[in-house]
Amino acid sequence: ANPDSIVWQRFESAHWEQICKELIVQHVQETGSEFAEKMLTEWELERGKFWQVIPKEMLTRLKHPLKDAA
Repeated sequence: ANPDSIVWQRFESAHWEQICKELIVQHVQETGSEFAEKMLTEWELERGKFWQVIPKEMLTRLKHPLKDAA
């Protein structure tokens, strides 16, 4: 990863965390994945395993900031 061109971080925004959960829910509905279902059941443990990765040039185009405190 090139830190000059991307930002990577754990969830610092409830909005982006919810988007991630919704995508996993959709995956479970479409595939019946037991692994994804378990992730949702144990979300407080699993959420810390996710990384947000975004090109720095896209930061100004986001509709929601990457951090709630922003």
